[in-house]
Amino acid sequence: KPILQLQPAGLKGLSKKFRVRLLPALPPSLIPLQRLRPSRNNVRVPGITDIALQPPTPTYNSALAEDARLIPHLDAMHQAFTTCPALAEANMLLKVWLRQRGIHQRPDGMSGFVLGMVLVFLLDKRNITPKMSSYQCLRAAFLFLSDRDNLQRGVAVTPDEDAIGKSTAAEAAKAALEEFRGLHPCILLDSSLSVNIASRVSASALSEVAHEARAALLCLDNDARAGIS
Repeated sequence: KPILQLQPAGLKGLSKKFRVRLLPALPPSLIPLQRLRPSRNNVRVPGITDIALQPPTPTYNSALAEDARLIPHLDAMHQAFTTCPALAEANMLLKVWLRQRGIHQRPDGMSGFVLGMVLVFLLDKRNITPKMSSYQCLRAAFLFLSDRDNLQRGVAVTPDEDAIGKSTAAEAAKAALEEFRGLHPCILLDSSLSVNIASRVSASALSEVAHEARAALLCLDNDARAGIS
């Protein structure tokens, strides 16, 4: 993603201590999300005149959808962290855990933002409750991540009313997950049911995260301080 990085100059002792990163985002209404679904084509292949025969472009579509939904995703995370204050500390611990393993540095790895949205999903599905401590939130996240099948089969945040249409929330989520399966090895759908937040995560990275999460759980069960080291 293109990022504009600002670093203060001329401030004694501060220039190297912090940076400001500006993330460009598309206006949510610029491109209809239906046009960015994984089964749609948005990059025409030369020589194929019949639009119906154009292959789907799920990777390209996801990249555009991420930029279009950046602000709604940040709003959802802010709302979740306000509802459950312990999520903020659990999120920081998860990012430390992730960075110490270098998984976030790989193009196909799991980012701290994806882990934050996993916490949003767990709160939405009541695997995490507002009264939980940061330790309990962290443990719930590790339990979810330790089972590779959770994200491989795919999960979805409770959909918005616009995403449901005439069906029920469960039916809409099931249909959306079916569309994404086979096109992405790791699936975490947002409330629009049109954007896979974990679209960049590869199958091997998902397996590595699951392995490390199981190891972290063993450390926590043994009351070892090395749980996130």
